[in-house]
Amino acid sequence: MKDINKLIKRKLKEQLDYSGSERMDPRLEKKLADPESMFAKNPAFKRGSLDVQKLYSNSFNDLVEKVRDVVGKDDLTPNELASVISNTMFRNVQAIQQIEQSNSDELVELAIEGTLNEMEISDETFTINATLGMPGSDVVGKMKKACEKIEDELTFEEQEVLDDEVFKRDIINALIGGTGKKVQYIYEKPEIKARLDEINPRLYQLYKSTLPLIDLHFYYLNESFMDAASSGDGVAGAVEVDDEEDEETNELKTVINAAGFIFPVLCHEIGKGVQEALARQGYPSDTNMANMTLGQADTLKAETEGLRIGPAILKKIRNILPMNVLDKSDVGLINFFFVELYKIPAKEFLNLMKYVISNNPSDNSYAQNEFKDLVAAAREGKQRYIDYLMSQYDEDEEEFDDGGLGDQDGEDDSYSGGKQGGFDPNDYVNVNLKDLMKDLQDKNMLN
Repeated sequence: MKDINKLIKRKLKEQLDYSGSERMDPRLEKKLADPESMFAKNPAFKRGSLDVQKLYSNSFNDLVEKVRDVVGKDDLTPNELASVISNTMFRNVQAIQQIEQSNSDELVELAIEGTLNEMEISDETFTINATLGMPGSDVVGKMKKACEKIEDELTFEEQEVLDDEVFKRDIINALIGGTGKKVQYIYEKPEIKARLDEINPRLYQLYKSTLPLIDLHFYYLNESFMDAASSGDGVAGAVEVDDEEDEETNELKTVINAAGFIFPVLCHEIGKGVQEALARQGYPSDTNMANMTLGQADTLKAETEGLRIGPAILKKIRNILPMNVLDKSDVGLINFFFVELYKIPAKEFLNLMKYVISNNPSDNSYAQNEFKDLVAAAREGKQRYIDYLMSQYDEDEEEFDDGGLGDQDGEDDSYSGGKQGGFDPNDYVNVNLKDLMKDLQDKNMLN
């Protein structure tokens, strides 16, 4: 029996594909090998737990590279890694919070502006309320700890539909988390570093030497912390996306309320909020099915898992996308692409993601070819949006600037998808943008 256990342990480590001496928490290693784990059961993971282990390995190794860069070593033993965390991370966090406390307003403004620029979103697209600090207990209390009970008795066919929708939503939530993780490192960008240096020249180096340690420690090296976070303890950031009607204009606008305990985490939460707004296009068309899907998928436990695997899935997508979609000269096209991706029906979405996630080059080529149609639809959607903005443009005002798409971008129907305010995206599935805007105006949702 002992020899069998050794063999299993050795095979487990082989599947995790470590790049050096650094290792994940053994409890996490065991969880990732479970064929019944959250993502291993998802049809988008063709090889089940093997694909899950590969993606976790990719996210883990990327973080390890950042930590090695901070420490100045090519490899760190588990003891060396633990020493760096205990001697550096907690001390740095205290220093960061002391500096941020006296520069809160400037950092909040930079978090909003920097995140929107990074995500190529116009500052007029959403209303963003951001707070630098730990989320309040009232905010954390709203976070769903477990799946909601389904009151209706479902037929076999309805259960199959719900299962696919939940699997799809799990992938989308992982992409939302992956986006947040990507955005939180915007302090590495030269223009953001320059702004941070103006606020306090110590901040950049503190962020650089602290954030990778935070992510590695809490997401991969300490499974007990993730268990606690899944129950709502120790939550350091939160975001809520809702639709609110402006009292003066009667305009229904998407509002993103975000809080993060330090600047990079606040950027992370704002980024998640923006991607969540886009992801509303992925809601099931049936309102009851949408409610059940979100009730099953949008839990804290699922979010913690998505935050760990999401960066690797997002990286897979970006590696397959044509380079021109990521080119800043075609500002905002990436957002229209994700809207088109999220709109794909659940079963087709999961099948496509199976080819995206695969490590087989021929599978990736198939996904890349499928992406061409999505990119074409995204380009059409962006052009319709620009045409709409130009039709609203008053020639007496300043020169038209692509309606906010010049330096940033807005998505083609940022009010879509949402149960809030009685607005259902399913009403507009086959409606072009101009007709949609006219219909919204007729409903007094827009001026």
